[in-house]
Amino acid sequence: MTFDVFGTLIGFKDTFDVKKCYRASYEVFISKGLNLGPFDNFYKVCLLEWSKVLEKRFSSGKDTRREIFYFYVLKNFGYDFNPNSSIILEATKAFYKVFSSEIKFSTEILEKISKLREKVKIGIVSDFVYPPSLREILRKTGLETVVDCIAISSEVGWAKPSPQIFNVALKCLGVDPSCAIHVGDRLDSDIYGAKKLGMKTIWIKKSVHPDEPLDQIRLQAKPDFEVNSIDEAFSILFKIV
Repeated sequence: MTFDVFGTLIGFKDTFDVKKCYRASYEVFISKGLNLGPFDNFYKVCLLEWSKVLEKRFSSGKDTRREIFYFYVLKNFGYDFNPNSSIILEATKAFYKVFSSEIKFSTEILEKISKLREKVKIGIVSDFVYPPSLREILRKTGLETVVDCIAISSEVGWAKPSPQIFNVALKCLGVDPSCAIHVGDRLDSDIYGAKKLGMKTIWIKKSVHPDEPLDQIRLQAKPDFEVNSIDEAFSILFKIV
């Protein structure tokens, strides 16, 4: 059994806006003397580069790291920093400091996963471009202690919907795809990817993703179950394990 993280097990505060995260990075770059122009222009460049990351995920299955992402963002402004440079690392950390402060998590989820884990092995499959932040969030929420495997796209090199990232988790769990179920909130990555591999799926419909081509994906990604919340998903899981 595998779970997506954000939008599935972990939510966000009502005040969350990813623009705040980018502004934190922008302020680091500006403080180091970089000439990036107005923030809104910088933000537009970030959105453009992020669209390329998503396109790459779906065309080749490959993922990147936030540091490499910022390398390409800064190239738009005429800078050529090493992705591992201190300035990019500082900006990346600033991004995720804000990101981490905006998450929302219920400890009831820990209890329910622990009960499920008495009967099945549990894995996490997450598209995330800065593993240190995700692992810290999993540690602080306690999720790290109630799962058997964690597959992060930028660590394994493959992103959903590529079957490779699911295979990494399933191999770690020692489970065949036909005997596994994945829970996630995106049709295009979670459901489509897991179904291609032969897994059962539960789609949490609560989240809206403006970059997700619902009409096109819906024809190919048909979840076995559709629910409106993680609580409804757990109700189904407890019935089938």
